[in-house]
Amino acid sequence: MKRNNVQRVLTLLKANYPQSFSKLTPEMGEILLATWEVALSTYDDNAVNAAVIAWICTKNSAFAPTVGQLVSSIQTMPIYMYQQVYPSLFVGDTAIPIGTANAVSSLTGNDSSVKAIENN
Repeated sequence: MKRNNVQRVLTLLKANYPQSFSKLTPEMGEILLATWEVALSTYDDNAVNAAVIAWICTKNSAFAPTVGQLVSSIQTMPIYMYQQVYPSLFVGDTAIPIGTANAVSSLTGNDSSVKAIENN
């Protein structure tokens, strides 16, 4: 996830949990943004967004999640959620390991799946 998208996530969380950010100084905000950027750098935007929306919709919390809580949510998403977030990485219920893009093409006959995997 890139910095501008992390900033959007934090803005969304701030809008939904204003008390979590009420004492945040500009300097602390920059540190928070940098920390979240590093922590979320290996995750797809769709996975992060899904975890944020799931937190907002299902957690009975007065506070925004920490980046660690968000990462934990992403890492424990059920298989069906991964299929929604990363449809090009599955053939049916079978996960296709990264680096086997040609296998997807041979199984599906669809080169667009290969391009989607190579671009991730």
